[in-house]
This record gives sequence, C-alpha cells and structure tokens, in this order.
Amino acid sequence: MTSKPLAVCKMCKNTLEIKGYLYACNNSSCNFIYWNKSLFSLLAEGKKFYNLVYDEKKKKNKKVLTADYKKILDDANIKKPKFGENFIYQIKLKKGNQETYLKKLIQKDEKNIKKSFYEYYVGKTTLHPLERYLRHIIGYQSGKKIAHKYQIALVYSEGPMNSDDATHREEELADQLRLNGYTVYQ
Repeated sequence: MTSKPLAVCKMCKNTLEIKGYLYACNNSSCNFIYWNKSLFSLLAEGKKFYNLVYDEKKKKNKKVLTADYKKILDDANIKKPKFGENFIYQIKLKKGNQETYLKKLIQKDEKNIKKSFYEYYVGKTTLHPLERYLRHIIGYQSGKKIAHKYQIALVYSEGPMNSDDATHREEELADQLRLNGYTVYQ
C-alpha cells in the first residue's frame, strides 16, 4: 500500500490543510491560501464555472455562476457573508511578464513610484475573500485581469466590517505595503 504524499505550501514548504480545491498553509507565519490549479481540470471534464446568458433588458450577455462553481465553494466550506458585511484582501502576485503586458498601466499609476511590476493586489469585497479570490482566478469579475493573470495566493484578509471602514482599511493596507517598499495595485 502506497501512501499519498503530503501537499506542501508553495511558499514555505510546510504542510497544507486541504478542503476540496482550497489549499491553506498550516504555518501561521506564512498564511498562504490558494486554489489548486487542478480545479481547471474540471473544465476538461466539461464542467463550467459560469455561463454566458443573454440579458434582454441590457441587450448584452452576462456571466451567471454555475452549480459546479457553487460546489467548489461548498467543498471548501466557504460561507456567504451577511448582508452589509465587507472585507479587504491582499493577493500576492508573480512578476511573470507584467512589465511587458502592463507597461502602460504601470507607467500611468502615480502610486507605483518604482514603475516596476506589482507585488500585491489589494481589494475590497462584499463576498467572502476566498470566494472573491476564486472569482479573480476564473475570470469572473476580474477587472483589469491583474489578479486573474498574476495571482499566486491570498495572503491576508480582514473583516467583516462596514463599507466605509473597508474602503478606509483598503487604502490604509495598500499605503502600509507601499511604505514597506512593495508595489501595490488596487
């Protein structure tokens, strides 16, 4: 009988807690949480995270999340926040080819003093931070696609809090990271 090898954190190499496709580092000083890329094997099996549905009122397609997507959240035991709850979250980004594909964005960003690749993405959400992170990954509500294309892991989240406090904390966290020498996109 062969034993299954333990999964290890891609940052600190410590063991992981695994809930479905969600991997969380057991090392409290690391805090890396990420969605395993093997969840995209579901696409090869014909499953979908969202469908495009034509909206008659707006006269355009809109994305609608599927039961397959909801099962991923259920398997990871992610609960929906209460109405009015807000969170902030921080995603570690890989350098990749940012300086090529995001060159114009980086140059225009007055807060990116170094004019180099982004190290973190900081955001605010009314969703559970892990669900928001998953939506970035699958390209659902992914904005400029920075977190979609360059994400490594969710490294920090805070909440719940009210909307005004979350807006303030998002700015505060991003500014704190910048003061510590990191480049941040928000």
